[in-house]
Amino acid sequence: KKGRKGRCFGHTNCLLSPQSALVMEEFATAGTSAIAAICIMHPVDVVKTRLQFKGEAALSSVAALRTPAAAAASAVGRPRGVVGQLVSIARYEGARGLYRGLAAACLLQVSVTGTRFATYGMGKQLLADSSDGGGSDASRPSASSSYLRNTALGLVAGVCGAICGCPFFALKTSMQAQSDVAALQAGFQHGYTSLRSAFVSIYRESGGLRGYFRGVDAFVLRVGMWSAGQLSTYDAFKHSLLSAGFADSTPTHLIASAATSVVACMLMTPFDFVAARMMNQPSNPDGRPMFYKSLPDCFAKSVRNEGILSLYKGGLANALRMGPYNILIFVFYEQLKMLKASFS
Repeated sequence: KKGRKGRCFGHTNCLLSPQSALVMEEFATAGTSAIAAICIMHPVDVVKTRLQFKGEAALSSVAALRTPAAAAASAVGRPRGVVGQLVSIARYEGARGLYRGLAAACLLQVSVTGTRFATYGMGKQLLADSSDGGGSDASRPSASSSYLRNTALGLVAGVCGAICGCPFFALKTSMQAQSDVAALQAGFQHGYTSLRSAFVSIYRESGGLRGYFRGVDAFVLRVGMWSAGQLSTYDAFKHSLLSAGFADSTPTHLIASAATSVVACMLMTPFDFVAARMMNQPSNPDGRPMFYKSLPDCFAKSVRNEGILSLYKGGLANALRMGPYNILIFVFYEQLKMLKASFS
């Protein structure tokens, strides 16, 4: 990071401004940490996505979309719960099934998480500079930063990240829902064979770029809620632990990130559920969505047909995925920051 003495990433005479250097550092560090975390937690994310489509009334009401394979009884049986899904996918689809949509997931992590951390860090620095001439980044909360202000910054950062990553979330969701085994299929089956075929198919079926941003309103709320709860709460917990005498070390990062996961998951899950359903639905010949017209329409139909608790379908899998994922991101993030500092 470029400092006040003209240094940038350990080099002198850097052409980058301090703000630009901060953005690049935060984007690269957070993006790398997110990719490492999702590569570990991706199988649970696949299960979470499939559970969110379990019992989707809109799909079952359209007879033309029920394939003979999906409608027929399968010798595999319908797996129940997170563990049952993981075991069945591993048994009948192997590693390919557990890591469906991984390429799209990695692109999603870089675009969303990198953008969120970079925007949040830059916002904190700008606000700190304007108030007391000091600066801070996303991993070092200052006394002048209030929880409410950081929550607002996290929300703004989440909106920016969601807009950048929405196309990749749509691709990831559709690819994760696919299965060659009838009993393991979830939601509408698009039949994508690769990331490239998914890009092309969405563009053609949805009549242009709008297909990549279907459900963007739900996705913005999803990422915004997660980001507001994640970044500000991590800062608050970490600052409290440091003030209580804890060292700025891995155990401190583990405790702060674990506590953060509870708050962020509670806020995000309903919007994650709605965003997944809106993005995976098929299109009419004119490119309009077939099942849900809008965010309120998806909420209303899901609650009316499946009950209020449907908004938390896949909630356990989401918690089992997002909890460790969140911990891994912050641990990797902090370690990369320390590693960079040791070479500066």
